[in-house]
Amino acid sequence: MAMTKALLGLLVRTGRTLVVTLLVVVSLLTFPSVLPWMIAFWLGWHTVRIARDQPGWAPLVACVAILSAKRVYWPPFLIAFAVLALVVM
Repeated sequence: MAMTKALLGLLVRTGRTLVVTLLVVVSLLTFPSVLPWMIAFWLGWHTVRIARDQPGWAPLVACVAILSAKRVYWPPFLIAFAVLALVVM
């Protein structure tokens, strides 16, 4: 019984890691026209984590890191978002 619980816990953690990895890869592959929706997704995930009393800094850091890695043009609203995300953390 204990072995099945341990195996189930391992599978859940592995599944979570794979899902987060897939989300980051998909976010990195998005076209610039879909960028606002990608940002909205990461902000929504942050909101859900905060509502569940979990730390919400990881989605914000991921979003800013993805935007930095994509090397997109940073208009003032994206700079404001990055600064606000750092302040909220």
